[in-house]
Amino acid sequence: MAETLRYPFDDADDYEGAVVFEVVDEDAMRFVSSQNSAAETRASISDTEVDEFIESRKGILDQIGGAIDGLFGSGSEEQSAAQKSEERDKARKEMMDLRAVKGSAPTAKSGIENVIIKDNAYRVKLYLPQAFQIQDQVNFENFELGILGATAEKAMKEAGAAGRSVGILGATKQGISAASGAGASLLASGGQIDINNSTAALVAAQTIQAVGKNIPVVGAAAPAVSAAVRSTAGVQVNPNLRALFKDVPLRQFNFAFTMIPTSRAEASTVRRIIRHFREEMYPEGLDYAGINYGYKFPNRFLIRAQYKRADIPGIKFVPAYLTSVSTAYNDQTMGMHDDGHFTSTTISLAFTESKPLMKQHIKENY
Repeated sequence: MAETLRYPFDDADDYEGAVVFEVVDEDAMRFVSSQNSAAETRASISDTEVDEFIESRKGILDQIGGAIDGLFGSGSEEQSAAQKSEERDKARKEMMDLRAVKGSAPTAKSGIENVIIKDNAYRVKLYLPQAFQIQDQVNFENFELGILGATAEKAMKEAGAAGRSVGILGATKQGISAASGAGASLLASGGQIDINNSTAALVAAQTIQAVGKNIPVVGAAAPAVSAAVRSTAGVQVNPNLRALFKDVPLRQFNFAFTMIPTSRAEASTVRRIIRHFREEMYPEGLDYAGINYGYKFPNRFLIRAQYKRADIPGIKFVPAYLTSVSTAYNDQTMGMHDDGHFTSTTISLAFTESKPLMKQHIKENY
């Protein structure tokens, strides 16, 4: 069981809101990545494996005891079967516990994934800070359909409303045909533009922009001529801007805790808490032949917001990476304790969740 570092000491029972930080054992998680749950692990242990485990645990005294039972009798068959079943259950549980210690069975659940809590790392319990804020967000991007895209969109919507399917190529062809027809009419008229007809002027401006460079008279001046037509007629092409869903970013959130120790033991705990967060934030360097060639991912944190030791409904976190630790010493006063500890310390922690959320996760109280 991991040791708990708690702040504050004295009024922990008066204010029962808390944030608990536990370290995820990533090495153990990688070891059991093929297993989905502890229940599946338990079911995967066959009776034969359990019996072999029981036999391997028996010593010479057990063997002697079995010989005595064989000579003098061991009770009814029903009782013997019940004892055997009970022995198997105890052995199976012991095997599960051993596998959990070795990192082959999940020991905690975050909802999105089963996680194994590192049993030799500190568990930190701090007070629930004031103005605790969680921001949810999704990203959209702007995209210009243009005339061709808008025409294709219209064709597909009309087909959908009529209950028939429409090919993407067919809808695109319809848009190209409409634009090409307007351009052909302009060229057929010798480039004559009715500047008082807004639609005609707009089509002319677009046609000149698109094919004007191939017209000897216009050539490289096509953009300028197109702009002149739009300026004179007072028209502009509608880019047919659409908001398209892009993705879900990883949630980021911050915690700030001000700790003013009132005893030497509490001051020592504050120092250990800061060291713990700093140590778990950094990656482990990978060395070979005296050369550092890479990094090993740091462990994530499983974070719980609690009140009266129970998780607060509607506030759940995906296992998150600690991305920043900012420590301000003596931000409240300028004094020092006689043993060298600071009289006040404020620590700011920034986390980034390791996976994005989806609608079904919100239904699970994230």
